[in-house]
Amino acid sequence: MNILIIQVLRLGDGLQLLPIVQGLKQMSPQASISLLTSTGEAPVFDLQEAVDRIYIFNKEAIIRLVNSGAKTDILAAVRLLASDLEQVGSVRWDWVINFSHTFSSALLSYILDARYRSGFTMNENRQYLAKEKWFSYSLASFSKRRYSNFNWVDINRHIAGIPSVPHPPLLAASQASLGEASRFIEGFDRTKPVIGMHPGASGDHKRWPMEKFAELGRRLTRNHDHSVLIFGGPQEKEIGDRLEASIGKGARSLAGKTDFDGLKGYLSACDLLVSNDTGPMHLAACLGTPVVSLFFSTHYVETGPYGAGHIAIHPDISCFPCQGTGKCTDRRCLGCILPETVEAAVAYRLGAGKNAGVEPLTPNGDQVRILKSMFDPWGNLDWIPIDGRSMAFSDYERLLLKTTWLYFSDIIKEDDHRELQYRAEVMESHRAASENGSLGSQIHHFRQRLETFRQMIGKAQRICIDIQSELIGAQIDRQKVESFGEQLMAVEAEIAGFDPNSSIGFLAEMLSVFLDHIPKSYSLDLSSHTLSLYRNVASIAQGMLTRSTAAEALLTGGESA
Repeated sequence: MNILIIQVLRLGDGLQLLPIVQGLKQMSPQASISLLTSTGEAPVFDLQEAVDRIYIFNKEAIIRLVNSGAKTDILAAVRLLASDLEQVGSVRWDWVINFSHTFSSALLSYILDARYRSGFTMNENRQYLAKEKWFSYSLASFSKRRYSNFNWVDINRHIAGIPSVPHPPLLAASQASLGEASRFIEGFDRTKPVIGMHPGASGDHKRWPMEKFAELGRRLTRNHDHSVLIFGGPQEKEIGDRLEASIGKGARSLAGKTDFDGLKGYLSACDLLVSNDTGPMHLAACLGTPVVSLFFSTHYVETGPYGAGHIAIHPDISCFPCQGTGKCTDRRCLGCILPETVEAAVAYRLGAGKNAGVEPLTPNGDQVRILKSMFDPWGNLDWIPIDGRSMAFSDYERLLLKTTWLYFSDIIKEDDHRELQYRAEVMESHRAASENGSLGSQIHHFRQRLETFRQMIGKAQRICIDIQSELIGAQIDRQKVESFGEQLMAVEAEIAGFDPNSSIGFLAEMLSVFLDHIPKSYSLDLSSHTLSLYRNVASIAQGMLTRSTAAEALLTGGESA
């Protein structure tokens, strides 16, 4: 089998793709796997035995030429694009998997000579489609990110139908880079941990303020006698130098001084990395180095370090995760996480093997949440709280939505008794029953709203059936069909606006995505597809109702359904 994977984003996206490539090779050992990727991601896959060929798409150069606006540069960009795609376009592919969400990548997936396509693609009628339910789920997550439940590694493996992927370590540093790192830190006291820091990120909205990194570094070197290595790219060299000077003794900056292989060696030599959500965070996780990750605009659930035992800290504010960084003016999230909180999380993670009962402190009260990564019984990355906080209603909704979706996707089977135990353990990890006395009443109110939503879906189903009945009749009354269509549009508008800031709103958004990706064809086929989608969403809503009944029983001490 000749397989092409399309992913042309950033370094972190390439690193999140690495388990997929290796899992795909495990599933189909005889397959030839090729990648179409950008220059920034390409180093991730060098020397990877699972990858037979890498096609480079010079995305950065093409964007730079187009953005100049000059006619000669735009023509040069077109020629460069044609050159990049010429070789990949000459191959007969058995399977093209497009993990990118761009329309250009969907178009490329369609025009390539392929027997089968997964992910985002286009059809002969120039309609952009996401055939897999998991891809539609991911699209819904873009606009309702508070209720995202899955890391991109797991979303992509489900899109590709891969039953499991290998867990870190997935990469290894070369002996040369390990030797270089070892020689560099010879002056450090190796009886004490070496802590890596990566203060950079792709944008200001993802970057913990440098003065907070500096305060953390001083706390680690002076309170714990740790050594600190500061990482960053060439554009972050000045930041690294300033941070080294601010921390003082025990800190050394490597920002702008390492290539990709050298970075792997130094990250492997660290006992732990403290990082914003950025490429080196994912690289450390792939190497097996523990990470304390800081999240502000992005969501730890979607892009957190992949693997068990990492820690994520995020602001506990209503606008997290951010739904539009361009609209934000105050960025108060960047001030919520205090250096002493991260210091406590570092101490917790370094001592986890010796004293698993230690919990990091949250001196700034309700402003942050601290979680630790693990894998759920079905192999998806999961996060459990380690801050001693009781379960918030949004935590409960996410749990409900997650297990229902896994059941709907046929990952949790009918006779899988692990689901009930899993829900009970997650609720207990949040200390829900003992500390959040209002949760039971919130669940009860939620069930009433969910039932109203389910009835609205039922009304839309009945209208779809009326349309179908009219279309299969001997004499079609077009005026009547149009009237039914107007009624359906009115109900769909009502559904879209119902309880938007909840998991019910996520269901409505998912329905909207499903409907957008129906192949536009004959009226009867269209109504049939629409009715099927409404039935699917009704099934998910009913599953959430059933599980909320069981959750209410857990809280009240009754029998679980």
